[in-house]
Amino acid sequence: MLKIAIESGASYVDIEYEASKDYKDYFIDFAHQHQCDVIISYHNYDKTPELDELEKIIHDCYAQGADLAKIATHVNVNRDNSKILALYKLREDLLQLAWVIWEGSAAL
Repeated sequence: MLKIAIESGASYVDIEYEASKDYKDYFIDFAHQHQCDVIISYHNYDKTPELDELEKIIHDCYAQGADLAKIATHVNVNRDNSKILALYKLREDLLQLAWVIWEGSAAL
């Protein structure tokens, strides 16, 4: 399905952070050969991990070849919002970051 989207001229494709290295490597290379940007997305439907873990995930996304990184977490307490917002300090080009916060008891 991703291959068809890329060959059909998709501007972006979204690849799951947890996908295998071989899968990510193949589709990142294939997408970039077709001038298609890659989003690597991390999802955690239970909680918002600690800031150091989120920072590692962002670093890993870009190190693996992502053009954009997306973090989607479940916000359980107000402090979770602060962790997500603190990630904007990691990169100077904020347009390259996409954040999604699932509705929860302490959603923004």
